[in-house]
Amino acid sequence: MHDNTSMTNRTDHDTQNLSNHDGHVHVNEGKNAPPSDVRREQRPATTVKHRPVRKNWKRNFMRSGAVVDFLCRPFMTIEFDRNDGLPDGPALLAANHRSIADVFVAWICCYRLGRPTRFIVGRQFFKRPGMGQVLRMIGCIEGGRKSGADLIAIEAIEGGMTCAIMPEGAIKTMEPGKILAPLMPGVAEIWRKADCPLVVVGITGAGKVWGDGKYLPRMSLRPSRRPIVHVRLGDATTIGESGASLERVADLMEANCHRSAEAHALATKNASELA
Repeated sequence: MHDNTSMTNRTDHDTQNLSNHDGHVHVNEGKNAPPSDVRREQRPATTVKHRPVRKNWKRNFMRSGAVVDFLCRPFMTIEFDRNDGLPDGPALLAANHRSIADVFVAWICCYRLGRPTRFIVGRQFFKRPGMGQVLRMIGCIEGGRKSGADLIAIEAIEGGMTCAIMPEGAIKTMEPGKILAPLMPGVAEIWRKADCPLVVVGITGAGKVWGDGKYLPRMSLRPSRRPIVHVRLGDATTIGESGASLERVADLMEANCHRSAEAHALATKNASELA
């Protein structure tokens, strides 16, 4: 005769120790299984899995940046106001986002700086055929809710890399008198935990290259008719005693965007007088 008590104990012991190679517990779904709410508590926290960055992503970034720089010349003239405050080591770049062209402008600027940069890009772009492969090839990080992008960016910065984010998220309709949309909280989280220099980037004029709702950018064969896009890098800012709050990031970005807008207005005026 079998000992029912020992069988029950052995079954309970096996249920508690069964796990697959990913660490997920297999719960006995028989009549002796615990209630569903208890099973949910026994399950480990969900972890987000990302593909490791390609070993040659830096080379891919620089080569593709040269191609994008060349292909974008018929569409715009980029005026790059670079200061000497960009650190040689890892950093977090935070740029405003008013047009699709902003992405290409930021890409070109990082290429011209000789700084391979891992951009945080929306998850929806990774799902588009062909685009996802290109984004992974140049080291982009898949963003979105519960994507774990902030943790990946922090790890990359701690490993000596430079990451870039457009914390406004999707392109939004601006309120009158506003130069910056509300920021997503991830930028402050990355800055605080990575404890690295923050460099704000102001981009002005990209909307005239690729306006909201347009399927294709505006192209001009005459250089004098190409829209001017002004890019201004702010000084590298450390956390210091002021902290890494979202309000501080917004203040830094807004001030830099105003300076970029002023420089853009002056450059556009000078170009029109010379035309």
